[in-house]
Amino acid sequence: CEFRNNTATETGRDLPPGGAIGNWALNSVSTISESIFCGNQPAAISPPGSWEDSGQNLFSDICEEDLPGETPPFLRGDSNGDAVLDVSDAITTLGFLFLGDNSPACRAAADSNADGNFDISDAIFVLNFLFLGGEAFPSPTECSISEQRSDLSLGCENSSCQ
Repeated sequence: CEFRNNTATETGRDLPPGGAIGNWALNSVSTISESIFCGNQPAAISPPGSWEDSGQNLFSDICEEDLPGETPPFLRGDSNGDAVLDVSDAITTLGFLFLGDNSPACRAAADSNADGNFDISDAIFVLNFLFLGGEAFPSPTECSISEQRSDLSLGCENSSCQ
């Protein structure tokens, strides 16, 4: 079975909703195998413990076909979109994460360490590179296109490099 991009907002009970499957029968356990669950919110199956994994199930927050084919060209680490790698990129990241500043237009570029997450480790990566001689930025290190799945997931609406 394939369960794609389903959303549940409430259950009418004190249990979290399942975007794809909500199993609300008491003491009932569903057996699920060889199924794809992607893009289901807030969870694929709810409540936890109401199902048994018989194998070969695939879970993902984003469905593969919902991703763009590629990002526009960007420079890894350039959080503020000025085509320069400097301390202002770390400040832009920290401002978004802790002060409620606007999200970078190219979140893939802001993922400085290319781990697929936009978080505090990206600001630390930039500062470590700039001031302590840390690891070099993962590609793209020049204005170019990335086809890494994690970059596609984060997105890049607008990049200053061309």
